[in-house]
Amino acid sequence: MRSFPILNFHSIAVPPASARTRSLYLSPRRLNAYLGTLAAFGCRGISMGEAAQLLLGGGPPSDRPEKLVVLTFDDGFADNVEEALPILLGHGFTATCYVTSGYLGSFNEWDADVLGVRTPMMTRRQLVAWHAAGMEVGAHTRSHIDLTTCSTRDQLRGEVLGSKTDLEDMTGTPVVHFSYPFGRYDAAAVAAVRAAGFSTATTVRDRRVRSTDDRFELPRLYVGGNYLLPLMLARWLTRAGDWAL
Repeated sequence: MRSFPILNFHSIAVPPASARTRSLYLSPRRLNAYLGTLAAFGCRGISMGEAAQLLLGGGPPSDRPEKLVVLTFDDGFADNVEEALPILLGHGFTATCYVTSGYLGSFNEWDADVLGVRTPMMTRRQLVAWHAAGMEVGAHTRSHIDLTTCSTRDQLRGEVLGSKTDLEDMTGTPVVHFSYPFGRYDAAAVAAVRAAGFSTATTVRDRRVRSTDDRFELPRLYVGGNYLLPLMLARWLTRAGDWAL
């Protein structure tokens, strides 16, 4: 059984003074330090599209699994393009951004009141720039809804398939990877993701992914701004990350 880390980032910025959940932020300086350390250890940051080759048996990448670190960003914040993209390119890494398609050009309406911060989302132009730079676009629903709360099958389908269709229209390329908002899902949500034609779906279960995992319930290791690098490296690169905390 092989295992490797799928990392889960959100906003790449210094937390504003008003932020009530500072762990949702990772400063650009710290992201650069994290990725630079991975590179120094001989690791390569990849997107879900390349990771799927390992998970779905479509032919492994040239690297050994233990040298691969999957990089994913949730929500589609503008700072992912403005701050994270240059850092990724500087290290020669790729990544997947799971985008909430209905809020492009807006802000995090789903939790701004709770978090105390209105964080700008990517514009359509920034989304295209992310993709044009060699990064991957994944889907994260249209409105960042908890899919377990959808009251009808049509609502669930609209959020899941609708986000895929929106993003494919904008990028002109298939969108085949999905992330459950808030990490919440049930059997109906998984069925909707499968029916929409996605290849994988990620959760927030906090451990490294295993080759035996269900491809529609893939775990990820969360990366927050208040996490110590030695602990992170141990969980990313050793078997310490194979079990949830």
